[in-house]
Amino acid sequence: MKSDINVAQDAVSKFWGVDTGSFKGSKISIGSSNIGSIKKGANVSKEMLTDLSDLATCIKKQADKFKDLATIIQARDTQDRNRFSGGK
Repeated sequence: MKSDINVAQDAVSKFWGVDTGSFKGSKISIGSSNIGSIKKGANVSKEMLTDLSDLATCIKKQADKFKDLATIIQARDTQDRNRFSGGK
């Protein structure tokens, strides 16, 4: 059994490429409609984009914890290996 920080880093690296700020403040264009439900729908869409951006930020923060945890586990595995192999 072996822990490897590179495997953990590779697993979460895809999250780092996500631009979490790209949706915040986005404008939703509905043309010249005066229908209230369409305007409300546009506002909901804008709120959803902001919420998705916030969610992506949270996911990135949690993914970074995997790297830290993998580092700790890898160090512990190295200590265990040395202890069980008689320090060889």
